Amino acid sequence: MKSFLRFFIAAAAFCLGLAACSSEPKDAASNAPANEAAAAPAPAQDTTAPSNDPLVGADKDKHDCKGSAGYQWSSLMNDCVRLFEVGVPLQAKADGLDQTLAAYIIFREMGAEAYAEVFIPRHAKPYLLKKEAEGKWRGKTHIITEGNGMYTLDNAAGKLLYQGAVKK
Repeated sequence: MKSFLRFFIAAAAFCLGLAACSSEPKDAASNAPANEAAAAPAPAQDTTAPSNDPLVGADKDKHDCKGSAGYQWSSLMNDCVRLFEVGVPLQAKADGLDQTLAAYIIFREMGAEAYAEVFIPRHAKPYLLKKEAEGKWRGKTHIITEGNGMYTLDNAAGKLLYQGAVKK
């Protein structure tokens, strides 16, 4: 029993010693830790100064479309659109095209006429094609055909550029 009591007293003394070592010395005048009393407060930073850095999300184009949010202008829809939401994706098939980037088609019927707008990666502007027959749209430089559940985008010479499944 005496050995247990000695062990208990030694353990309690050890814990008190650790607690005393970990506390910071106090400044007598302020009762705050000495290192806080000696430290000067950090000067406030001026956040009103103008910055030349562009604001995140402040990337609207001339049509007020936010590119950082995935929007771009569609002249066919006369609105900002997200191609991955409204367009039909087409995968690159021709040699020399970036196989990691998709082209997109948006379709719209306007009265008796129907159009397709084609967005091709790394092209400055989309292409507008007019429907000339069932399953066929033609523009100055591109042709879209629909058949066997697929859309194909060919150049004017008939070379297959992109292909994708018809959305249901």
